[in-house]
Amino acid sequence: MVRPARPGGKIVRIVHHSNQLGIGGTEKCMQYFLEYLNGSGYDCYCMHKRQLTDLAGGYRESILKELLGAEKVMAYSSAEELFSFAAVVRPEIFHVHRSGRGPEFPVVPRLKEYCSKVVETNVFGGFDPSGVVDLTLFVNGYLARGGRAGPSAVLFNPVKRPRHGRDLRGKLRISGKTVVLGRIGRPDDRIFDPISLRAFSILEREAGVDVLYLVQSPPPAMVRAAAELGLCKVRFLAGPVISDDEVTEFYNTIDILAHSRLDGETFGLTIAEAMMHGKPVVSHRSLVANGHKAFVEECGFFVAAGDHRAYAHRALELCRDAGLRRRLGEKGRRFAEENFLFEKVGAQLERYYEGLMETRTRLQPSPRDSAKKTMHDFYSSSNSYKESLKGNDRSGYPEMLQACSSNFGPGARVLDCGCGLGSFTRLLAGAGFDATGVDISPLFIAEARRRHAGRENMRFLVEDASCMSFPDRCFDGVSSTLFLEHSADVEGTLTEMARVLRPGGILIVNLPSFLDPVQHLSDFVHWKKKPAYRPWEARSRIGAMLRFVRISAIMALKWLKLNRKIYYLTPVLSENEAACGHDFDATWLANRFDVVRILEDLGLDATTVFPGTGMEGPVASVMRKLGLPGRLVRAYGDMRASGIIIIARKKGHD
Repeated sequence: MVRPARPGGKIVRIVHHSNQLGIGGTEKCMQYFLEYLNGSGYDCYCMHKRQLTDLAGGYRESILKELLGAEKVMAYSSAEELFSFAAVVRPEIFHVHRSGRGPEFPVVPRLKEYCSKVVETNVFGGFDPSGVVDLTLFVNGYLARGGRAGPSAVLFNPVKRPRHGRDLRGKLRISGKTVVLGRIGRPDDRIFDPISLRAFSILEREAGVDVLYLVQSPPPAMVRAAAELGLCKVRFLAGPVISDDEVTEFYNTIDILAHSRLDGETFGLTIAEAMMHGKPVVSHRSLVANGHKAFVEECGFFVAAGDHRAYAHRALELCRDAGLRRRLGEKGRRFAEENFLFEKVGAQLERYYEGLMETRTRLQPSPRDSAKKTMHDFYSSSNSYKESLKGNDRSGYPEMLQACSSNFGPGARVLDCGCGLGSFTRLLAGAGFDATGVDISPLFIAEARRRHAGRENMRFLVEDASCMSFPDRCFDGVSSTLFLEHSADVEGTLTEMARVLRPGGILIVNLPSFLDPVQHLSDFVHWKKKPAYRPWEARSRIGAMLRFVRISAIMALKWLKLNRKIYYLTPVLSENEAACGHDFDATWLANRFDVVRILEDLGLDATTVFPGTGMEGPVASVMRKLGLPGRLVRAYGDMRASGIIIIARKKGHD
């Protein structure tokens, strides 16, 4: 994966630390983070404790040496040796993957002598009151709810998409008709729970179909328990699964993940991997940790602790019903791609690092991050707002569709950002384009998929438009229809749109103009009280006059290119859209000047079209006939446009 270099070009040195480099999920996720970050402006190192890595088999050490270079994977045997390594590297960020409990080495006050910031990935929910950690990243909201740390966030463990289509059935001589249940994990007796084996003893007798339990790296206690139960259709595979190809090969072989673990999961990496591979899961409640419960309920069945009969009943349902397996597997795959995808999680980690490096003080959530989270939560839960979006189906978006049809080539791959319920995405698909609609709200995307199911040239994904998981230069065209004014990060969103656009591709943005002095003057002249106000509206007649003066001044300065500031607003989020008025959830003072300036800074050539009452209207035509200067005509268009369409072409060629 090739990613653009960091803004500003500064190389940032980062150390990731794990006590051991065995086959556990903690080390694997650390490897994935290093794989994502290495290069593109990051100089990455790994530190680990020699004795513990040797005890754990050292399976991941060779992978990391190949990834980073042998000299950057540093094994220490004492505290003094670790700090001598740190003194040489002098990292800006020291990222520790650990339980989080207390002053767990190397998160001790002395560590801050060698690095600027300390980040921890907290895998067990422990609390460290020492003040050494600048940012705690919990692997699950299950842990974050009980966390007492300072600056913190939830960052799921990353999972990669399937690597290939191969499986082990031919090699192991497993019939294509056999329903295979699988278990994968560490061969550790301390985590073994017999519930899945006891349930499988029922399946062997009652399934009514050919079944097999395929166990990778079994704990010795599991092998003994299978013999004691007299199980005939259990097959144990020795040796750990390490590489991504091996992981995919195993999940392609099984039909169901039969998960069981005595101490439960704070995340459940094997469950997330099964979901990414489209496999349903059966699991159980633990008496210790149950962070995996929310994930399992998205893709399978979760039963009570120790209830092997309920476990067997759910597994029987899946064994007998291939359609149910496919439906749950597909649901889990979509959830995994929306929440665990390697590229998405890596990009989020990168943003946290950028936030840390922007300030010498302890990390505080930025107003933009706070606004983005608030709006995400609102859009993800407001059924009233979702219903209001259905009004966008009334007649389509004729001017915007015309602009897209005139500029996108036949069959172009088009990304529709902020698609909502997919109304405009549907129109793009109907015009013959291969359309992908994205929105930050899982609620909207679920409704879009339901309403527009069955079209081959149209799909919908949950994505944050300011940080998308798509590779660079993968779309021929990008559209945004009445979405950008609701973006809490205008610069980030436009940057991402430009990134995923191929050279020579077209980006088309449709947004309203809030820099309309005439409208604000009208508010002053025809003042009347309202039950609620949009974010940019004045709340008194005097306020309306002051607002008119301020808007006029801002517009004049932007027209003269003397004002580059983006004026962010506090959106009004309410279930009652009618009371708040149109665009109550606007996040900035939308206008063409800022959009054109950002796009030109990104290397795009931008032109503006004013449909409706703006430059294409009758007054503008009269002004042209009178021979008035073009800039004056354009200024009138800026003021009176009911909508603005900006068409930008990315420079270069494929």
